[in-house]
Amino acid sequence: MSVGYRVRVTGVRETGARSVQYVVLLLLAAGTVVLCYLALTRETAADSNLVRDEPSLATPTESSTAPEPSASAADPSPSGESVKVPKVPDQRLADFTKGDDLPDGAVTYDSPSNVSRMRLTDTGLTHGAVEDGATDGLGLVETELESDVRSLGFRVLFPEPSSGSAALMAWESSAAEALEAGDPLPSGMRFVATPGTWTLSMVTEGGEETLAEGSFEAATGPLEFRVVRDGDEIFVVDPTGLVTAVTKARAGELVGPFASWGLVETGPDEAPAVIESVRAG
Repeated sequence: MSVGYRVRVTGVRETGARSVQYVVLLLLAAGTVVLCYLALTRETAADSNLVRDEPSLATPTESSTAPEPSASAADPSPSGESVKVPKVPDQRLADFTKGDDLPDGAVTYDSPSNVSRMRLTDTGLTHGAVEDGATDGLGLVETELESDVRSLGFRVLFPEPSSGSAALMAWESSAAEALEAGDPLPSGMRFVATPGTWTLSMVTEGGEETLAEGSFEAATGPLEFRVVRDGDEIFVVDPTGLVTAVTKARAGELVGPFASWGLVETGPDEAPAVIESVRAG
């Protein structure tokens, strides 16, 4: 009897030990699951913080910096240094500061209001100031090319502090003859320059039409201007090198072979400019 009891007690004790081991294993497994869950929760929270740090749909003033302005490829660019000007061979070219004479075949015209006629001096081509009380000072040198005028240019010195203007002109027929006879001017193209501005216009029977205007920073010393025509398209090159292109329907039909360079004053308070060199083609 005693032996049987001991065996029974031993079996009960062994069964209890196994139960404790099972409970401990279950607790360890549960702890592992809890730890894994906490780790996953922490990573998800970290990921959610990263998402919140990304740019939102808020206005630029709230969460982002507004982009800097930039040029659009669709912006019109009618003028600029990158515009290519057609090359036209010169038929007339003279630099009066180097002793050159007037261009071949040149004739001159002077308004009766100027105290002296257009003439070559040591500094260039100029004329006398406008008489007191007069307002229509004008002088020009004109020559007829072998073909219609496509290119005109000059280098001009504008005296300070008050200067008259200088002009490049291309005519269908002789403007000098029309002025001498008191007849209306022929059709043509006229470019007028001052120390800081320029104006391009077309002259027709209906009057004068301004095609383009421009301005530039006035500088001391002589200034150079060019006007080039390619069919109905006209290019103006100012003293800074900036090119302005403009299109005028039938421009080629309104311009002939007569090229002229002129000086204009509106009164005796304006000193005549001095043309240092001229070119035409």
